Amino acid sequence: MSHPSTRFRFARGAAIPLLAALFLAGAGTPLGGQEKPARTAVGKVLSPDGSILERPAGETKWRVLKQGDPVYSGDTLVGLPGAVIESKDGAVRLSLLADLDDLSPFPGLESAVILDVPGKKHDFAFTLDRGRVDVINQKKAGEARARVRFHEEDWNLTLKEPKTRVAMEMYGRWPRGIYWNKADDPPESPTLALVLVVVDGAVAVHHGNAEHAMHAPPGPAFLQWDSVVGADAPQRLDKLPAWADPDTKPTEVGKRRQANIRKLREGLVAKGLADTIAACLASDDTHVRKTGVVTLGAIDDLPGLIATLDESKHGDTRDDAIMVMRHWIGRGPGQDAKLFAALQKDKKFTPAQADIVLRLLHSFGQKDLARPETYEVLIEFLRHDKLAIRELAEYHIYRLVPEGKKIVYNPAGTKAELETAYKEWKKLVPDGELPKKPKDKPKE
Repeated sequence: MSHPSTRFRFARGAAIPLLAALFLAGAGTPLGGQEKPARTAVGKVLSPDGSILERPAGETKWRVLKQGDPVYSGDTLVGLPGAVIESKDGAVRLSLLADLDDLSPFPGLESAVILDVPGKKHDFAFTLDRGRVDVINQKKAGEARARVRFHEEDWNLTLKEPKTRVAMEMYGRWPRGIYWNKADDPPESPTLALVLVVVDGAVAVHHGNAEHAMHAPPGPAFLQWDSVVGADAPQRLDKLPAWADPDTKPTEVGKRRQANIRKLREGLVAKGLADTIAACLASDDTHVRKTGVVTLGAIDDLPGLIATLDESKHGDTRDDAIMVMRHWIGRGPGQDAKLFAALQKDKKFTPAQADIVLRLLHSFGQKDLARPETYEVLIEFLRHDKLAIRELAEYHIYRLVPEGKKIVYNPAGTKAELETAYKEWKKLVPDGELPKKPKDKPKE
């Protein structure tokens, strides 16, 4: 099998209909009370200044790291594409990467890890929080051992020889039809999925009671896991997928994004985090603004992200904020509740409005899409008092009803403009009716 398809299984549990809910709405503590472990230097930064942001455990402020700076256990590290960390003994190198060319099976936005103290059996240990990393054996001779934790998994990788390289990518998303509900106890969880590809050399992968002997293509080089059913057996690859192949040439889009990342890194060093993000968001270049929005999500700046969605004068930037928020709540359980609380901070949103935002950040299930009332609610929200809710309504209705693209609508427009577009939408999708199916099937 040369290109195995990446599956995304749906989280189990009863989905609460979004329609009814909309009408009604109008880092961790140590387990068992244990003391927080000591902060220990476990490696150093190899990449240029500004390529890695560090947040110590229990803190909220981020620090811009420089080349040669030590990195510590317990700290969250967010890496710009191309960031590189080396273990304390130099045995293992960890590269934090991103899909700048849109080739990956997962639409990840950034990569983040939490470093652990490796212990005697491992050369390097870390928790993969999100995104893509490459683990590389840097020894002159012999095998290197790395421990990787994610979700509730604990995997051990034995990289058999120098230059052995393994790519791992993890991504989370809420399945369609599974909606936010603050009354859920326990709350629903997004589905997390991970793929592992042996890029070079041979590696033994051990998790639970399973152990797999894998090696680079051609051969058993591909392994996938998700939080619903666990891991599959390794699959054969005849060649590396483009997203995992270090020799894949960047596209023009990738080159442009890489240039923006380089400017972001330089800005972080010269101006600091807050001023650099502010400059990105104020840029006349839509791609630079997007870099700023993605960075807000990467560093968990929820107030900044909310303000962008509800206040930005640029429609594309508000749309980017929706995309980043959808990624953010998909990272893992509890993200929804954090965003719900952040929306209500300083009374920016009422509880009912915050509830609507959270529900609209999820994707509609088939049952709701078969109800005329779903479209009625979305069309009503096109003239809601809150810009964020109008933007979210537009996000859904224009994707669900392609015929509506001929209707001119600006969520930040005047009341008269909103009302005009609203009336046109009511004509296109009358009350009690479903949208007409397009004559031509839309492209995937």
